Amino acid sequence: MTDFVDDLGAELLAAARRRSRRRRLPRISPRPLIALAAVAAALAAVFLVPREPDVERPVPAGIVPPTAATPERCAGAGPTHQAAPDSVLSELDLLRRPSTSTAATLPDRVARRLPVASFDPDRVRTPPRNHMVRVVAASDVLTRPLACGGARSRGPGACVVWGDKPVVRCFTVAEIRAGRAFAIVPQREGAYLLGLVPDGPIRVGIGQGRRLDVNANTIAAYVHGLKAGDGLRIRFEGDPRDVLIVNHTGVPGLASAHADLLRRRLGPTVSVVTTVSDEPRRRTEVRSEHADFDGMAKQIGAWLEVRVVADGPSGQRLDPTKPKITVSLGDDRMR
Repeated sequence: MTDFVDDLGAELLAAARRRSRRRRLPRISPRPLIALAAVAAALAAVFLVPREPDVERPVPAGIVPPTAATPERCAGAGPTHQAAPDSVLSELDLLRRPSTSTAATLPDRVARRLPVASFDPDRVRTPPRNHMVRVVAASDVLTRPLACGGARSRGPGACVVWGDKPVVRCFTVAEIRAGRAFAIVPQREGAYLLGLVPDGPIRVGIGQGRRLDVNANTIAAYVHGLKAGDGLRIRFEGDPRDVLIVNHTGVPGLASAHADLLRRRLGPTVSVVTTVSDEPRRRTEVRSEHADFDGMAKQIGAWLEVRVVADGPSGQRLDPTKPKITVSLGDDRMR
């Protein structure tokens, strides 16, 4: 049995335990957990519900974006420094990349006014060709700056800091995944739309035929006629992922658990995203969509111990809207 299978079983079991603690279920005997661990190690414990459902893209969402504003200034202590959580880094490739810009810093006068309990000063990034935007990884997003007191926790996420006289809006991981991580900066005849987009989409539709290009997980674009209180119909478009994991089983979180393990094996430079499908599938399969990635597909197939179709065409240009490798999870992953 491979280390990958062992790791997957451990990941699923740990996720189940975390959910059990959150739900405060009655304490049970350790014997069932031992038996469950054995089943998980044999890759049959995928029916355990992991920590979150898989993400389905494109994600349509009707939202009314809040206004990004200059945060309150208070005399209390500001946020502390803490390493960015994996839940944030796994969604935003921009934060996983090495910093290449001298603009990717956060002055103390701005940092202490962020509505976060803690942030990672080593995970401040600017997207290419737009140094007006800085993205900051936060371990805990708050309802208001920590220094002002009375703030409530909203969970891990990231903040968008925009402009020379910065305005700020912070979003949780859940908001980023759901296509709700957007805010506006009103102008005279329109507004700037700021947002964070999870790994994958190359454009965002906002309704009425309007589309905005995604720049390294960020949106920062002027939209004529947009004003405070306007609703937007958000839709993620195009998905240039490296590896797409499709969950055909109906078991929530199965693709996410596989994605976590593949990210650890493949490293931060490879984009791994998930989706779900209603189409039933009996057997799991790894398919390469281009000859240049046959080797990676075969390696993934070896880790998962499943069939690999590595006959992708060569000598043609890659389609940026399609995955390089597709992993289709079938019912055999439930045994």
